[in-house]
Amino acid sequence: MSMDLMSAVCRKALALDSKSGAAYAEMGTILHRQGRDWEAAEALERAVALVPKNARARSLMGVVYGKLGRIQESILAFRRAQALNPNDADTWANLGVAYYQTRRLEEAEEAFRQAQALEPDNPTAKSGLGVFYQKRGKIETALRLFREVLEVEPKNVQTLLNLASVAYETGDLEESLSQDLQAILAGQVTEIGGPKAVAEILNRTGRSTEKAVLERLDAQDPELAEDVRNQMFVFDDIANLTDREIQLILREVDSKDLSTALKGANDEMKDRIFANVSERVGTMMKEEMDFSGPVRMSDVEEVQLRVVQTVRQLEEAGQVTIVRGDSNDQFV
Repeated sequence: MSMDLMSAVCRKALALDSKSGAAYAEMGTILHRQGRDWEAAEALERAVALVPKNARARSLMGVVYGKLGRIQESILAFRRAQALNPNDADTWANLGVAYYQTRRLEEAEEAFRQAQALEPDNPTAKSGLGVFYQKRGKIETALRLFREVLEVEPKNVQTLLNLASVAYETGDLEESLSQDLQAILAGQVTEIGGPKAVAEILNRTGRSTEKAVLERLDAQDPELAEDVRNQMFVFDDIANLTDREIQLILREVDSKDLSTALKGANDEMKDRIFANVSERVGTMMKEEMDFSGPVRMSDVEEVQLRVVQTVRQLEEAGQVTIVRGDSNDQFV
């Protein structure tokens, strides 16, 4: 049955019985699958108001709240679902993710272990425990868990991020690991979330894996490869470079272009730029920004992209270093 048809059935059921908790729960499930999480949350809240002991609806509420960034509410929903059904592995695993996001690491690890005890092959629990093994230096165990997840769910972006983190931490020395990432990323860009998702993963790998994946993409679809490149290092990331590197970039970029680009930049980026130019040049740039009037965001982004391309050229020439990967910033 298609999503539209299922939705129509639920609406008809609610028209006949506006107090059907089951219908609201099913509607919430459908809306969540369609990516309409605000509406899903409302439907699920009605469902549990009508049927407070609906553990499945409460567990899904936890997932939806997590998607909406309402992490504390997510934890509360999972714990209530858990109290109603303590043997649901997915609820335990998702609770572990929520705990991890709030840095409650001991509770996160315990939740993942509870999930795995109930369901040894639960992918969320495996991926989460893999992160903890990696933190303790048990790289082989972490790799095994991540790979086991990807064998079942090759499009699992968070596990790919975890795998990429290992690739960065090990210096990309393990050839088979590099090959894993190259094959998955180059072959499934659209399936795992598009250029932005692939860029985020590549930002956590070593330079050799990144280069190999982009070369594969260049051969398959040059336009897609360029989209990935443009997402990997964005204009505001220049703020993370050293003063010497920023000064080098400034010598290569037209001051009027820079003034336009800064119109769409965050305060940190503006502060870093003005700290690396003379007071006279900084004053001129600020006046240019003030007097140029409103500029279309599309024009600002076009200029920012040109600056980013300059940074990439300087990196290729070995004159700036773009830091990739952060072994302390992992996902579960």
